Amino acid sequence: MVRRPPDPLPIPFATCLGNRRGWRAGMAFTAIGFVLLLPSGCRCFNYDREGAVPAEVAACRHYAHLSIAALDRGDVERAERLASQAVESYPQDAQARRTLAEALWRRGKATAAIEQIGAARKLAPHDPTLLVQLGEMYLALDQWEAARELAADALDADPDSSRAWLLRGDTFRAAGRTDEAIADYTRASGLAPHDPQILRRLAVASLVRQQPQRALAYARVLVDHYAPGEPPADALDLQGAILADLGRWNDAANVFAQAAALQATPERFCRLAEAEILSGQPSAARETLDRVLASHPQHVQGLALLSRLNESAAMRR
Repeated sequence: MVRRPPDPLPIPFATCLGNRRGWRAGMAFTAIGFVLLLPSGCRCFNYDREGAVPAEVAACRHYAHLSIAALDRGDVERAERLASQAVESYPQDAQARRTLAEALWRRGKATAAIEQIGAARKLAPHDPTLLVQLGEMYLALDQWEAARELAADALDADPDSSRAWLLRGDTFRAAGRTDEAIADYTRASGLAPHDPQILRRLAVASLVRQQPQRALAYARVLVDHYAPGEPPADALDLQGAILADLGRWNDAANVFAQAAALQATPERFCRLAEAEILSGQPSAARETLDRVLASHPQHVQGLALLSRLNESAAMRR
């Protein structure tokens, strides 16, 4: 039986300008996005069983498949409509209700989504995936205790559920109980060693624990998980933040440049400019800031960095 400890509050976002602790706290928030709800793996339903089925069941599966495809395309309005048709065709199908819950959640209809998961649980009361899905929803709604209880119930049903260990770890991390979070993330990693979300959590939690070398090792494994040249920008953001925390500003600048090339945002360019300033590349930093301020003339962090750069140049004259 997995115990259900009590719970507290999440770690706030902090600005990263010129402050290593800020880099750590800010990236702990941004790199995780705190919790990634309803990953694609949870939608792989077994709708391909052999044998004849009643017409209403066949219709339910048909609409559910179409809804899943719409979710994968990002067409959540169509996904909701199709999933609703699936549930109307055969209300006793728990998986169809899960699909509808995901579509509703993505459309910001949290109460309706939770109602659908509740109905699905009545149909499949011991399904650990449903317990985790509901726990992720409660976690996103800041209901840490409820989320942790659901994670514990899921682990009672399936101790080998990496998502359940990940969910419980997230509730501990939100409560500032980093050691317990890392213990649960490590259990999750043992069950799914190549899961990028688990690697990301381990990197961020290690950084919060003030173990930047370990965090960097996890971040590198995360980036290496993807094909060369294909890591997502936020994975590079995390690696760059850890390098910055270690004071390796030149390496951080190189990684931030890769992230900005993949997905250009003013914030990424400001991180790059900060790293360029601290690695002794003022000309490169000025060019980077010119790109920020050309499209966002009133960008607060960009203006602050430019002022800092100008003051430094004046002192050298």
